[in-house]
Amino acid sequence: MEKRKVFMPSMDDLYKMQDMGANIKLYLYAKAIESLCINYVNYPRKGSILKNEYKYLCEDEIIARAICKMYPDEMKYSEEAKYDVNLAKRLITNPENRDIYRLDYLSRFSDSVNDNTFIISEVISILAEELNNSPKYRFEYQRSKLLDDIFMGKITNVNNGIFSDLVSIEPYYALNVDNAYNVEEMLKNAVINYINRYSCDYIYFPYEKGNEDILTNQTTEVKRLFRCINRK
Repeated sequence: MEKRKVFMPSMDDLYKMQDMGANIKLYLYAKAIESLCINYVNYPRKGSILKNEYKYLCEDEIIARAICKMYPDEMKYSEEAKYDVNLAKRLITNPENRDIYRLDYLSRFSDSVNDNTFIISEVISILAEELNNSPKYRFEYQRSKLLDDIFMGKITNVNNGIFSDLVSIEPYYALNVDNAYNVEEMLKNAVINYINRYSCDYIYFPYEKGNEDILTNQTTEVKRLFRCINRK
């Protein structure tokens, strides 16, 4: 079968398009991106689009973002892509991919991207919305600074508006909530939702003693739970 090709107008036609006001530089960028991708499709044995390309192509912001958005695995061959906050936004908010495992893309980005305020807020919202439906993700995610920080209770200085989402992921965060919130009720509900994440179907009844002291004089059951949690 004949190889796929990129259509390219003649120089005369390019001049005509330019005279009509078209941004020909952007047009050429689009054609370069098409050329890289079609070359990969025609010769898949190359194994990568960017791996063996010139550095000036791999590290070009426009080309790297475009290629890595379509083929995220190509990020390993572009340092530029690893620091691209806009690329990270596109990958984790892509409406065509609602799988929670899309957050694994964060492992491919620099710490500076993982520390971006928008990225932090977006990831917290995604986890709060989807973690209950995909509880295994907590144990299977690709390690990244941001996900590690969220799950290990290290997130600070976030907008008060997302604190309820953060508490739903890890109830411990309720200790850092502004007093303007009903902290006690938030914490009670968060703990119940936390255990229910693992399909325990626990239902809270108002007359239950949810605040009894089980830590000072620990029962055998409590000691066994601590022993399980703290083992190496």
